[in-house]
Amino acid sequence: MARNFVSGSSQYLGNTTTPITAYPVTMACWVRPETGSDMTVMSINDSGGNNDFWSLRISGVPETLEFRSTQGGTAVVTDSGTVTDVTWNHVAAVGTSATSRTSYRDGANASTNTTSNTPTGLDRLGIGARNSQTVAEYCTARIAEAAIWNVALAAGEIAILADGYSPLFVRPGSLVAYWPIIGRLSPEIDVVGAYDMTVTGATQVAHTRIIYPAPLSYIPFAAAA
Repeated sequence: MARNFVSGSSQYLGNTTTPITAYPVTMACWVRPETGSDMTVMSINDSGGNNDFWSLRISGVPETLEFRSTQGGTAVVTDSGTVTDVTWNHVAAVGTSATSRTSYRDGANASTNTTSNTPTGLDRLGIGARNSQTVAEYCTARIAEAAIWNVALAAGEIAILADGYSPLFVRPGSLVAYWPIIGRLSPEIDVVGAYDMTVTGATQVAHTRIIYPAPLSYIPFAAAA
C-alpha cells in the first residue's frame, strides 16, 4: 500500500532531521497526482527564516516536473513534458553540484540546469509537502517508494528505478534514507537510515508495483493501483 495526500486537509509526512545537507544528492519516488496544482512531492528543507530547500515539485496545469534549489534566488530544472494525472509516474532529482542538477520523469526525459545555487541550513524532511519553517505546497496525490542517496545517480540507475525496482537495488551503499511508504505504520518507517516520518493525516491506498530483493519478496508491499 501507499499513502494518499489531500492538499486541502494539510496532509504530509515529516521529520525534523535530515541525512544530507550538501551536494551531491539524489531524490526519487513514485507519484500519482490526483488533480492539477502546484505541489511538492519531496523536500529537504531549512526550518529557519532563510527558507532554503531542495524540492522535487509538480507545477501548474498541465503538471510539469521541477527540481528546485533555493538559497536567496531559485535555480529550477523544468521538464519539457508533463506528469500524468491518475497514473503512477516515477520522478527523480539529481544534484551533482551547485552548478549541475537534472530531473528525470519515468526514467528518461532528462532536463538540466546549471545556475549556481547551494541551500544552507538544511535540517528537515518532507514528503507530500515542502516542510520548511512553514509547511507549504501540500500534495493532492498518492506517493510511494521515496528515497534519498548521498551521490548523484547516473541516468541508467534512474531508469532502473523507473522500471519498478526498489531503491535497495541501486547503489545501496549510498542510500541514506528509504521509505517504502506502505501506509500501515505510523510513523512511516525509513528502512535504511531510521529517519522515520511523522504522519499528518495521509491515508493508506494501493501501492504501485515494485520489485523487492528476495528476502523481502514474501511481504505483500505492492498491490496494483
